[in-house]
Amino acid sequence: MKIVFEKAKLLDAIAPALGVVSDRNTMTAIEGILVASAGSDKVEISAYDLEKGMKTSLEARVVDPGSCVINAGKLSRILRVMPDADITIEVNDRGVAKIHSGKSKFELHVLPAEDFPHLPELSGERGFTLPQAEFKKIVSQISHAIAQNDQRPAINGAFITIKGSKMTAVATDGSRIALREKVCEFGNLNRSGEELDLEFIVPGKALGEVMKLLEGEGDVTIMLGRKHAIFVCGEVCFFTRMIDSEYINYERFIPTESKMSAVVDREKLISALECALLVTEDRTLGQAKSPVKLNFEDGSLSISSTSVSGSFADEIEIEKDGCDLLIGFNCRYLLDALRAAEGEKVKISGSTSLICVLIEAVEEKEEDRFLYLVLPVKM
Repeated sequence: MKIVFEKAKLLDAIAPALGVVSDRNTMTAIEGILVASAGSDKVEISAYDLEKGMKTSLEARVVDPGSCVINAGKLSRILRVMPDADITIEVNDRGVAKIHSGKSKFELHVLPAEDFPHLPELSGERGFTLPQAEFKKIVSQISHAIAQNDQRPAINGAFITIKGSKMTAVATDGSRIALREKVCEFGNLNRSGEELDLEFIVPGKALGEVMKLLEGEGDVTIMLGRKHAIFVCGEVCFFTRMIDSEYINYERFIPTESKMSAVVDREKLISALECALLVTEDRTLGQAKSPVKLNFEDGSLSISSTSVSGSFADEIEIEKDGCDLLIGFNCRYLLDALRAAEGEKVKISGSTSLICVLIEAVEEKEEDRFLYLVLPVKM
């Protein structure tokens, strides 16, 4: 095999693969990428860790066709230090790849293409398209609440439903819930022609890799296979095994009534909580994180936090209805919710120091809605 690449194009093709290749050392082939010629001027690059994967193609000059598996991390580091000129990758019969550009030359041991695991079938009968920027915004507003390595598989991913023209994305880690609803202009890919009615759970780690691909101004195509969700962005096809589990009934945890509601300037509260975070995150002398206290009283909100090494206090004006409320939170959880919210002001609703609060838009819109629920902590 002998192929000549443009350095920039090769680096761009390898970049999404780096988030896919396995680092568990359980199978050498899945630490690498499959490089395979596809005609005289095209090369396909694939990566697959048995849970998620990607496939893309790029233009190149194929001098001698062939294929091999190259360690993705090592190849990327080599390319970055080589001159900004064409890169030639040449593989001999002994399984050694010569990578050279100008007078710079590296050698890497490679594996035969046969060692690379077979990719799943990358097609589906159900799917839709929507603008990349729109999908990225919706997901970014709920991804902070996806659980990490929880024993309940379903909440380690984002639950996405499509009903007609409305998309709903939900995430929870047991201590908070993030929900985003939006009416979108979908391109319907259902072969049956029926109205979109889909629901699926995408693993959080895979969704993070998808977000890195959503940089263009075009559409993202999302298709659902029997076990996999497939995301197509330009020349890159990313796929992941979906979480095959029933999502929790999150709606039963959302309070329908509250004894207190307050309209708060979002940026002022974020600024105060960022200061409080400097104190609450302090673990001096092995002490656990301290909560941030919010005291809703009359027309003001007092924010305070105290740890073994110091304290912080601030006060901002609010518009409050109902009873006074003193409640404590994990400061970072509250900050995540407020940063993901939209609008100059938000409405915060609660009842007691033991019941969760809701963060919503001041004027709720059915076609474009967000809701964040955060559980309090004991003070």
